[in-house]
Amino acid sequence: MMPLYPPVAGGGGSGITAVPMVTARRTAGNITVSSTGGTWDAVDATGALDLVIAAATGDKLLLLGDWLSSKSGGNLVGYDVATIVSATATHWVSSAGGAAPLVEGIPGWYPQGSGGDYATPGAGPTYIVQAGDLTAGQITLRLYWQGAGAATIFANSNTPLEWGVANLLH
Repeated sequence: MMPLYPPVAGGGGSGITAVPMVTARRTAGNITVSSTGGTWDAVDATGALDLVIAAATGDKLLLLGDWLSSKSGGNLVGYDVATIVSATATHWVSSAGGAAPLVEGIPGWYPQGSGGDYATPGAGPTYIVQAGDLTAGQITLRLYWQGAGAATIFANSNTPLEWGVANLLH
């Protein structure tokens, strides 16, 4: 009988091969976001927080997020990730590669409960690289937010913003 996942060669005595991973971290100052239209906006439109990793169509990516954001006056902040091609959001993680995000973004990164003033993302979603996501064998991912008011995404030395991507099938 063939094992469900065949063993991976390399990695020394353990038989484990390192998984390619890229992270971005910001501690230079909190990010104040404000929206009244319910649109999806980049957390950092400069590209400083973009993740770029080698990939091929069909690769499975695992996204990881670790940050804290406030809710202002009960306004919840949702998060999503888009692939960026020629400075344009092309496919969205929440909709499994669709041209538009789900209404609330990535469900596991949506604030849990309604009583607290702060939210932090949970475990990361996976994403299958789509045709059209790649530029010169790499995929670029950008973090987006959506809310119905003002909020703070903490990104300082005491409460850094960090997120990453691992290519599980490269």
